[in-house]
Amino acid sequence: MASSGQHQDIKLVTRAGPLVAIAVFSFFSNSLLLTVPLYMFQIFDRVVSSGSMATLGMLTLIAAFALAVQAAIDVVRGRILVRLGLAFERRLAKEVLLSLIGRSGRGHLATAQSLRDLQEVRSFFTGNALLTLLDAPWIPIYVCILFLFHPMFGLVGLLGSFLLLAIAALNNSLSGKGIKAVSNTSNKSFAQADNILRNAEVVRAMGMAGMLADRWQHAGDRSIIAYARAADWTALLGASAKEIRLFLQIAVMGVGVYLVLEKDVTSGVLMAASLLMARALAPVEAAISSWRSTTNAFAAYERLKETLGELRARPAPMVLPKPVGHLSIESVNYIAEGRDEPLLRNIQFQLKAGESLGIIGPSGSGKSTLCRMLVGIEHPTHGVVRIDGSDVTHWDPDRLGPHIGYLPQEVQLLAGTVRDNIARMRDDIPPEWVIEAAKRAGIHELILRLPSGYDTDIGDAGGVLSGGERQRLGLARALLGEPCLLVLDEPNAHLDPYGEDSLVKALAVAKRRGATSIIVSHRPSILKRVDKLLVLRAGSIELFGPAADVIGKLKSPMVGGAELQPLPPGSPAKPARPNMPRPQQPAIGIAQESNETSPLSVAEKR
Repeated sequence: MASSGQHQDIKLVTRAGPLVAIAVFSFFSNSLLLTVPLYMFQIFDRVVSSGSMATLGMLTLIAAFALAVQAAIDVVRGRILVRLGLAFERRLAKEVLLSLIGRSGRGHLATAQSLRDLQEVRSFFTGNALLTLLDAPWIPIYVCILFLFHPMFGLVGLLGSFLLLAIAALNNSLSGKGIKAVSNTSNKSFAQADNILRNAEVVRAMGMAGMLADRWQHAGDRSIIAYARAADWTALLGASAKEIRLFLQIAVMGVGVYLVLEKDVTSGVLMAASLLMARALAPVEAAISSWRSTTNAFAAYERLKETLGELRARPAPMVLPKPVGHLSIESVNYIAEGRDEPLLRNIQFQLKAGESLGIIGPSGSGKSTLCRMLVGIEHPTHGVVRIDGSDVTHWDPDRLGPHIGYLPQEVQLLAGTVRDNIARMRDDIPPEWVIEAAKRAGIHELILRLPSGYDTDIGDAGGVLSGGERQRLGLARALLGEPCLLVLDEPNAHLDPYGEDSLVKALAVAKRRGATSIIVSHRPSILKRVDKLLVLRAGSIELFGPAADVIGKLKSPMVGGAELQPLPPGSPAKPARPNMPRPQQPAIGIAQESNETSPLSVAEKR
């Protein structure tokens, strides 16, 4: 994780300098908005009474110049806001993405919603909603000027301001929560759609498209109803605010005419007060109209703070030396979010650098979860996973990652070229490293036959490749460089005999280099070459020890029963306890091999 010093609080992204500049420009812009009322005041009280064309011309030139300056100030203010919004997004975009990557795999489904939230906040900076908020503090100033014209003008303006502010508060009360609920429901709808699209091939092939579309639309209907209610209130209150503003302008004109007839004010003051009243109440009316975008922006802002909170909570990890590959699992338990029963129970074993371990077990026994924990994707609920004596969570992933080769059960490739994927999307990897990794995975010749060789674009998630090709490409990525720890989850699930032979050779090369290897597999061609074998059942270690000893016990008819014999002293194997009921799961056994590629006879494979 990045250090907390590198990730400043989200409020500090908008530094004081730009904000002060915006406040100064807003002051001059709103001051110059008095140009038109003052111009009307002057021409009605001076020009009309004196008939001086020179005065009219001079006042018009001064007003035109003031309006031109105001336009220039508004342009500059808008440019500052646009750049402030872009700086906000640019400053936090990488951090948000890193936070999403860090949260994925720990009970969270990573989606791009936080990136959409970032764009929502950026749009708020560049839209009219923020300008309305910046102009709102000038309402009391305009009302005070109305009082200077005449107390009755000021009272009308004060009453109008209170009425519109009350409508704004009512709008917030009636539609604010609804808008937030709509935003949250919409985010869930986007996440559900993302999940459906990620599995589009399965959805289409198995005829689930219509059913999923109906379910998605049904979930979206609730959001539409909530949005309609919130929008109805906003429209009603917005129209009410507009009518009240227009009526207040009429009231000012009526009061003004009365005061003119009473000789208390001049006709110029009347015109100026009418224009000033419209300007004073405009920000409140605009705020009601833009309330939805303002509420969405603040809700997105709060979600961003929550998303970034986890990344900033951790101190900067100390730079540790290059790992050797000694692996230690100490009393690890893992309970997934939303579940009561642990997926892993009291897992503990050690591997010296250079040793290899095979993991077998029925489906659902926790093999893949254990693999994800070994590389730091999942974190133990209790216990510690250590690499070279240090908790894996204490390593900086960017420093530890290049020394780990990981092949998940479901191979996930990234959009880009073959070379990009093998090189882990790094531009500084020498071509010879990429070619060597491809040769170890037995895919070099296949890559050369592609249209552009290593520069072939594999499409989104490797869609142009077959399952076996994707798996071997993922294996080449795992073998890049000289990783000290290899964790391969079902690496030969889609491999033909040639691909499996390449895998066996790659594991032999890794062992000669001193790499620690963990392989989930049920193939004798793989398992008979590992140093140790671990049998998982219902999240617990049932057998662990030298591969030959464990395979011998798997062949025993007593395996899985109450009379299972313990392994040799010193092994942390967990023998079955007598007189204790066990979950009903298939027995794990091994058949006599007729050839090297015959599978272990396992009733259920992962």
